[in-house]
Amino acid sequence: MNPTTALSLPSLIEESLRLEYVEGAVSLVAPGYSTGWRSLPFTVVAQWRRGPVRLELLGEAASTVDDACLLVIPATVRHCVTTLAARGAECRWAHVHASVLGAHDLVALLALPMVHPRSVGEDIGRTCADISALPAPGSDVVAITQRKAAHLRLLAQVVALAPEGGRAREALQRSERLLPALQHMREHSAEPITRDQLATLTGLSPSRFHWVFSDVMGIAPVGYLRRLRMQQAQQLLVATDLPVGRIGERVGYPD
Repeated sequence: MNPTTALSLPSLIEESLRLEYVEGAVSLVAPGYSTGWRSLPFTVVAQWRRGPVRLELLGEAASTVDDACLLVIPATVRHCVTTLAARGAECRWAHVHASVLGAHDLVALLALPMVHPRSVGEDIGRTCADISALPAPGSDVVAITQRKAAHLRLLAQVVALAPEGGRAREALQRSERLLPALQHMREHSAEPITRDQLATLTGLSPSRFHWVFSDVMGIAPVGYLRRLRMQQAQQLLVATDLPVGRIGERVGYPD
């Protein structure tokens, strides 16, 4: 992003969105198969077909999920899934990790329901299967781009299941308060910037500003500013023929 471009909440969300597709496949499992109790560091997206499954969550009563429905289980949620069909089951699944605004797990932030109907399951299950069928891209830029586009399509389908409001709205409202400070860092990165200056721009005390910024962005203000300056330096190295010393001056590192 051009540092002189006005920063808005949508642009901040877009810039901070990170997606990691960990793995995925279409798996055939035997009757009575169970995942066992597990807590994973990423979101589980899974459509179980050919029969119902039993979903168990720590501290809650077990429930039966109908054939071909979709499960979306956020990272770190302890759970166990067991197939109930006598002939086994097919699972179209993906493990993904998506974050926004630095620290927030996107699926947890949106408070998605964990169980979704068959119509949703078929669409997202098909996307999981399509991704798993893609050939390994190797160093082919076109293939890499196509794979990344498929990963984003899957994320878009999952995010579309989110109810309105909840934790997402609360987090985004706090993020919006930081926009004047973030904009100032972008426009004045070559100048000395203090925490007190940034706190004044947001109407918060310095200590409260530091806490809110670190909580929302997942990084302290000084760390964010350092990362921003490095990103701007990398952009200048690629886009200009300025010497390294001059680039350092333009992003706040005169020596």
